[in-house]
Parts: sequence; structure tokens; C-alpha cells
Amino acid sequence: MRRILALLTAVAATLVLSATPAAAGTVSVDYVCNGGSIVSFPATYLTTITAPASVSQGDTATVRIEYTGVVPWHSDTAAGTYTGQGGFKLGGAATGLVQAPWLSNPAIRAGEVMRFTGASAQVTFPNKGQVTFTPDRFFYRAGCILRNTASVAATTNVL
Repeated sequence: MRRILALLTAVAATLVLSATPAAAGTVSVDYVCNGGSIVSFPATYLTTITAPASVSQGDTATVRIEYTGVVPWHSDTAAGTYTGQGGFKLGGAATGLVQAPWLSNPAIRAGEVMRFTGASAQVTFPNKGQVTFTPDRFFYRAGCILRNTASVAATTNVL
């Protein structure tokens, strides 16, 4: 009976540890954007990265990134008018620059802030420790690069 109880306790603990909620963080990021024939322009976006709060070493998980402008948009814009990809850097127990495809805008009315959503990427966690996620460049018709160093938006604990 004790062995069965110990086994059930171990199984329950494993299920709880593997079912961790997502950790999302939003940081304000200053970009410089250039859209081909358009003159470069500064833009600030509230950038949100959603990653798992914790994973096991060797796991692969989906990480999402989205952008919300802080200045009212100039015109009505249909959903999907702008498509592209987001980008973020890994730090700590993993390193690299990750591109997250499928970035797109929802329908926006003139005077609302522009949003870019839907971008995600699969990230593998090869080492134990903390992995940080920091916004990097993104593209939608304009290419936007960091104007200043961005802050860490999310962290995943790798067990």
C-alpha cells in the first residue's frame, strides 16, 4: 500500500510540475523603423513575450511575441494588411536570436493603436537554469530595429 501511495504521489507531482502556466511580460521598446522608400521613423511598442514559467531540460515549447503601439494609428486598416515576423533574443541558459513568423495586424480603426499579433516560435531548452527572453527586431512592411537596449520581458526556469 505504501508503494502505491508513493507511486501515486510521484505521478501527481510530475503532472503538477509539467503543467506550469505561461509567464508573460510586457516591456516598452524603442525602435527605428524603415519601410523601403519611407524615411526612417522612431516608434515605441509595448512588446509582450509569453513563455512557459518552467520546463524540463530538453523540452520544446511555444513562445509568443506581440507588439502594441503607443501612438494612435493614422487610418482604418483591415486585418492582415501588414504581415511579417517578430524577433527575440535568448539569454542565460540558452542563447540565440529567434525569429517568430506569422505576425499580422488585427483590424484597426483610425485613432486606435496598432497591434501586431500571432507571432510564435518553438524554443528548445537544452540546459538547466533560467532562460530570458528579450525583444529584438521585427518586420511588418517596415523593418524595425532596436533604438536602445531592450529589457528582459519573460523568464523560463529550466528544471
